[in-house]
Amino acid sequence: MKNGQTKKGFLLGDRLGHNLKLIGLLALVLALSLPGTHAQASDTEALIELLREKGILTQDEANDLREEIEQDDKGAQQKAAEKPSLPEAKKEIPHKGHFFWDEGLEFQSEDGQTFKGEIGGRIMWDVAAFAQDSAVERLPTDVVDSPNTPIGNLPAETEFRRVRIFTEGELDLSLPTMYKLQLGFAGGEVSFKDVYLGWKEIPVLGQVRVGHFKEPFSLEELTSSKYIQFMERAAPIEAFSPGRNTGVGIDQTAFDERLTWHIGGFVETDGSGNGQISGNQQVTARVTGLPFYQKEESGERLLHLGLNGRVINPEDDTMRIRSRPEAHLAPHFVDTGNMPVDQAYTLAPEIAMVWSSFSVRSEYFRNWLDSRPAADPTLDGYYVAAGWFITGEQRPYDRSSGAFGRVIPHRNFSLAHGGLGAWQLGVRYSSTDLGDGLVQGGDLDSLTFGLNWHLNSQARIMFNYGFANVRRGNVDGDTHLFQTRFQVDF
Repeated sequence: MKNGQTKKGFLLGDRLGHNLKLIGLLALVLALSLPGTHAQASDTEALIELLREKGILTQDEANDLREEIEQDDKGAQQKAAEKPSLPEAKKEIPHKGHFFWDEGLEFQSEDGQTFKGEIGGRIMWDVAAFAQDSAVERLPTDVVDSPNTPIGNLPAETEFRRVRIFTEGELDLSLPTMYKLQLGFAGGEVSFKDVYLGWKEIPVLGQVRVGHFKEPFSLEELTSSKYIQFMERAAPIEAFSPGRNTGVGIDQTAFDERLTWHIGGFVETDGSGNGQISGNQQVTARVTGLPFYQKEESGERLLHLGLNGRVINPEDDTMRIRSRPEAHLAPHFVDTGNMPVDQAYTLAPEIAMVWSSFSVRSEYFRNWLDSRPAADPTLDGYYVAAGWFITGEQRPYDRSSGAFGRVIPHRNFSLAHGGLGAWQLGVRYSSTDLGDGLVQGGDLDSLTFGLNWHLNSQARIMFNYGFANVRRGNVDGDTHLFQTRFQVDF
C-alpha cells in the first residue's frame, strides 16, 4: 500500500511540475505579446510553435492561444485609439506658454486663448521749483491739522511721483475671467492702485468688474497718467473727481463703440482698498458718444461728448474738498476743510475734439452739497486745454473706454538714425471755486504751458510752466511753477 502511494505521489508530482512548467511558458508567451514589449509577432509565433513541437501544447491549445493573443492586441489598440494623445490632452489646459514684447512684456498660452496677459510698470521722476509772492506764503499749511502754520517760502523739491508695477490678463478656462493687480511704491509706501477681477461679454451688461479701480468719472481722470498731456491733471479734477475706490462697476459699448456707458457703486477707501461701508456709499455713472468719427491715413478726426454724474453719501456725514495749483510738490492752495454734509451731487459734462495733430478738450464740474449748517453751498470748476504735435503725430483715442491712449512717434529718437521722436506743445487754463455760502475754501485760477518730448512710445520728458493766482480769505497772491518729469513705462 505504501509503495502504491509513493508511486502515485511521483505521478502527481510529475503532472504538477508539467502544469507549472506549462503555466510559466504560457505566462512568458502572454507577456511577450503585450503592447509596449519589445517582442515582435514573429517571435511570439515561433515560441508557440516550439511548445507545440515539444508536446507541451496540443494543436488545439496552440490555436486557442493564438486567438487569445490576437484578441488582446485588438483590445489594446482600441483603448489606445480612445485615449487622447498627449498633445491633445495639453490642448484642454495648456501648461506651456511664451513671453514676447509688444509695447510691453506680454505672455500667452500656446493656443493664445487659455491665458494671456502682460507685466509692466512705470517710473516718473519729478523736479519742481516755485516762486511765490509774500501773500501766498501766508496761506496755512493745512486748514485742519496746521491752520496757524503758514506755508512760507516753497523750496525746490524732487520726488518719484509714481513708481508702479502691475500684471493684468485674461483666463479662459470654464468662465472667461480678467484680472489686474497694480501696486504703487511712491513715497516709500506700498498702496493698491487697480486690484480687481472682471468678466467680459456678459449679456446686456457687457463687462463687470469687482475690486479697487477708478470710478467712471471724468475724461482726464480716466486717461492714464502715462498718457495725460500735462504733468498733473487740472485743479478741478483733483477737487471733484473721486479717483479709485472699492466697488462694483459695469462697462458697456454700443453702435460699434460709438457709444459707451459705465455705472458703479463704490465705497471710499484708503490706499489698501479698505473702508467703512455703512454711511459711505456713492453711485457714479458716465456716458460718452462720438457724434462724429472719421479715420483716415493721416489720422483720426473725432468729436467726443460725455456726461458724468455722482451721488455721494459721505462717511460720518463729513466732506473735504481741496486742490493743489497743478503741482504735486506744492501744498493745497484751496481747501474747504471738513464740512458737515448729509449728501452731495456732482454733474460734469465733457467735450473733446481731435483733428489730426491738433486736439482740444474741456470739462465742467458742478457740486451741490446738502448741508444746512453750511447753507447748502454749490462749488464748481472747469478747464480748457489744447495740444498740437509739431512733428505730425496725434493723440490716440480709445473708443471702448472713451479716453485717450498712448502716443506713437512717427520716428523714435535716435542719434544714429536721425529720429526726433514726437514733440507736442500744450496750453491749459483752469478755474476752481471752493467758496459759497458759509464755505470759504478759496478760488484758484491756473495757466499752464507744456512741452512734451516723446523719445519713443515708452519714454518721454515733460516740461511745464504754470502761473497760479489764489484768492482765499485775506490772501490774493501769485505763484510761478517750473516742473520737469522724466518718465518711462512698459
